[in-house]
Amino acid sequence: MILAQFGALALAGCASFSSFDSGNSNPPTRESSLSEARVIYVAEIHNDPAHHRLEESIIRSLHRTGHSVTVGLEMVEVTQQSALDQYLEKKTSWTTFARSTEFESGWGKTSPAYKRILEWCRRNQVPVVGLNAPHSVTRKIARNQKLTSAEFQLIPKFPEPPGGFQKFEAAMAGHPGSGSVRRYYRAQRAWDATMAGTILSWLRNNQGTLVVLLGQMHADAQTGVPWYVARNSEVAQLIVYPKE
Repeated sequence: MILAQFGALALAGCASFSSFDSGNSNPPTRESSLSEARVIYVAEIHNDPAHHRLEESIIRSLHRTGHSVTVGLEMVEVTQQSALDQYLEKKTSWTTFARSTEFESGWGKTSPAYKRILEWCRRNQVPVVGLNAPHSVTRKIARNQKLTSAEFQLIPKFPEPPGGFQKFEAAMAGHPGSGSVRRYYRAQRAWDATMAGTILSWLRNNQGTLVVLLGQMHADAQTGVPWYVARNSEVAQLIVYPKE
């Protein structure tokens, strides 16, 4: 089951939203849907401070009310998990983590909120899972370059979502290099499939709630990460779209 949340129930000092279940005529409350979902996706615009405040409020609210919460990040690659764990376990410093993952030159420039969220998780012993495919691999896919055997094995093999390419093509209309849209779509699918595969692995091995921070296109219920997860698991998933 996938729920989606938009526009008008306030969540402490953040952008607000209300909820509906596309398969249920009785909309769930904010509290019930947050507590019942195994996976909560916050469909962010990466550089929007209000979206990050909402993410932080959801994570802290679940933690404060006694839920076992884990944070999943599009912004950390699956191959960087060991470096992330070392940082969260206070075995290394932020400087060491950022240097080994080149975080400050990438996502750290997009928003300071990611560092703030990771620091809070470290202080409060909240686990964090890196979800994404290595950028080096998706870049090769976008350039139509051959992957090594090891790189090929990193990407889960899922069927293509119906209408996924058409939706991606429409979103890319007018962008530079749009003539290469099929290759870019394959790279996008590699991102989505890797995030979904990592989420499914987490679900098999952990209890509690996974709060996933990812871009809005990746959170699409019909073509993005939740679609891949729903094909392979019956857990309740919730998609939160921060109010504009």
